[in-house]
Parts: sequence; structure tokens; C-alpha cells
Amino acid sequence: MYSTYKARASFGYKVADYCNVVKRSILLACLIFWAVGLFASPVYIGLVSFDGTFVNGIPTYPYSLVAAGSPPFWAMCDDYYHDGTPGDQWLANLTNLGTGNPTNLRFASFGLVAYEEVGWIFLQTFNTPTSQWPDMNFAVWHIFNPTVVITPTAQRWINLAMANYQYGDYTHVYIATPLQINASPTGDQEFISTGSTTVRQGDQPSPNPPA
Repeated sequence: MYSTYKARASFGYKVADYCNVVKRSILLACLIFWAVGLFASPVYIGLVSFDGTFVNGIPTYPYSLVAAGSPPFWAMCDDYYHDGTPGDQWLANLTNLGTGNPTNLRFASFGLVAYEEVGWIFLQTFNTPTSQWPDMNFAVWHIFNPTVVITPTAQRWINLAMANYQYGDYTHVYIATPLQINASPTGDQEFISTGSTTVRQGDQPSPNPPA
């Protein structure tokens, strides 16, 4: 998810703004994929903005995307080493993680369990304080790119995911994978988001979240 985008005037986000929009944003994201035709892959994905905290100049969850001209919705990047800039558009295949088929995913060689661990961490953002979201995103990046340096808190999220991924419900989790799956580092990123109104705050309890 590394990016060279520098146009942002200041880093970080306003927690109060997130509190005001988090439930609305989750529900909006849940409706997006149905609106664009879930199984009509590929679809055009657009990167609208970086809406999360910047860590050493790197934007973290959430990112605002659009799908086939939809309203903006939040997504998490699982792809540290590909670049992205607001305004980018690309064709992507949508994969429902609940199908258990990682064939078309960028990191398919890591196997389904790795994606379910990533999906589990992503789902915990719905009931975890925003202050933990950067570490959660870095945990996701580390799963697919173990050279990514992480904090002890991010490692604890990975440990929790390893212990709990099998209990997750991934039927409403979707992966948007660029058609150029083996693109150079300047190529488009892979993102994870929700696709059903049944995923709400509180649906995915986070056992003993890292302090």
C-alpha cells in the first residue's frame, strides 16, 4: 500500500469526523457491490482519497473508493508494495471471500487462510477504536509481505487473527483485485471491503483487542 502521493496538506484524521460518519460509511459500503452488479466482474474501481492516518508518510485504512461510478465507500489496502494516488482508476475482479476460492486474488499463493486472517482483521475495524486502525492495516500488509516492519500491537492483531479466523463470517467480505495482477510496484493495489448490510458494528466481536 506504499504511496508517493504528497498533495495532502496535513497528515492524520479527525476522530470526531469519523465518529459522525462511521456507521453511515459502513452501510454505504455494504450496498455498493450490489448496486454495481456483484458478479459482473470486472468493474472499474477508482481511488478517491486517503482518509486514514499517515504513518511515516504512508496512508492507512480507510481509503475511499468508488466502484463503477458508485458513491464513495471505505476499503482497506492489503497490498503494501503497489502504489496508488487519488484519481487512479483501474479494472478489478471482485471476489467474495466467503466462497473460499482465492484463485483470482493477488496473493493467492499465500492460500485461503491468509486471506481469512486478513478478512478477520478488517472486520474488527467495525468495533475497534480508530486509534488502532493503522496497526491493523500494517498487520494486514505484514501477512502478505513479511518484510513490512510492524509494531508489537500489529503483531498482536496477527496473533489474534491466527487464533480466530476460523470463526469469522466472510460471506460479506469482498476483494477487489486489479486485472494486472502481476503489475510493477507502480501498478494498482488490491483492496478489501464489505458488500452486505448484514455487517454492522458489533457483528464481529474482537476478543481481547490489543491495548
